[in-house]
Amino acid sequence: MCKADKCSGKREGRAEEKGEEVEGVSEKIIALFGRDFYERFVKAINEARKLREDQLQQIKQFAVEHIRDSEDFHVRYDKWDVILVHVPSNVEVKKTSSGNWKVGLIWPGAGARGSISGPWISAFFSRQEDAEKVASRPGDYFLLVGKLRQREYAGGPTFSMNVQGVIELEAESVGEIAAEQRGEEPRGDVEEKAREADEVVFNL
Repeated sequence: MCKADKCSGKREGRAEEKGEEVEGVSEKIIALFGRDFYERFVKAINEARKLREDQLQQIKQFAVEHIRDSEDFHVRYDKWDVILVHVPSNVEVKKTSSGNWKVGLIWPGAGARGSISGPWISAFFSRQEDAEKVASRPGDYFLLVGKLRQREYAGGPTFSMNVQGVIELEAESVGEIAAEQRGEEPRGDVEEKAREADEVVFNL
């Protein structure tokens, strides 16, 4: 569970648009070296923080096993937050002033925690290709791995995540993981069941 960081509504709006950067610190670097340098610097940091494929696979196995028992569709793995998100039909990718890529996604856990934005969460991606991959799949679901943040804005909480890893949820691979955890043979009808479930999911 994340802890709420107290700040004014005005500061929250600016911090979110910049991808959670610390106001004042970035301006110093930009003034000294220029915006292009600052964006390259931030990109290098984010690349260094990116999770390896073997780490993402371990997180995927853990999340598939435990997220079904979560009331807010969120689990903690080591120091990471893992949330299950739905890609809306009207999704778009926006570049922030700090060089990150912002995507508005649906995470029911935000609504369960009283967000003034309902189930919406702002996801900040350090890699454009990750943001575009998620945005190119309206109606699909992903596990996002990163740092979940809660802030006060306009009298209530809002939620965002600095994303360090994106996990795709192919029905076949998820079914194999779940079957392995239960000590069963993988079922051949996993993809058919997934399609049936998608038919009853709300359209956004």
